[in-house]
Amino acid sequence: MTDYKVLVPFNLAVDDDRSLDVVTRLFLNKENAVTTLFFACNPVPDLDVRKNPYMERMAQNLAYRRQLLRDQESSLEDVKNRLVERGFPHGRVKTLFRPLKKGVAQDIIFLVRDKGFHAVVLTRNPGNLAGFFTRSVSARVAKNLSPEVQLYFVN
Repeated sequence: MTDYKVLVPFNLAVDDDRSLDVVTRLFLNKENAVTTLFFACNPVPDLDVRKNPYMERMAQNLAYRRQLLRDQESSLEDVKNRLVERGFPHGRVKTLFRPLKKGVAQDIIFLVRDKGFHAVVLTRNPGNLAGFFTRSVSARVAKNLSPEVQLYFVN
């Protein structure tokens, strides 16, 4: 039996919990479903910091950002554990925490195409003022994926 690959992009916001409800409802009892929780992070640059006050402060800021990334990666593992607690087999839930390459929408589109995902569960933020002026990530992803990929929108 071929795996049915489900991608769930996360930004680790409170609204993302609704995605877990949808994933549980749709895929918990689907034996061949493999769910991948995806988080694209802004990478922290590696800088050569020499002994000067400005660069020492920069080093402190970079250390803080690195710790924040470790915390976010840990949070993504916590989300995985919540799905396992809901009944998903441990081997059927994966996490993918990687640096942002081109943009969230473009990275999701590339990942779906590259890894052959069959379904994508996207959270929309209808009250987001910025989304009024720019196209949302979910709209850009939906427009650029082939019709064979199932899209599930969570409001």
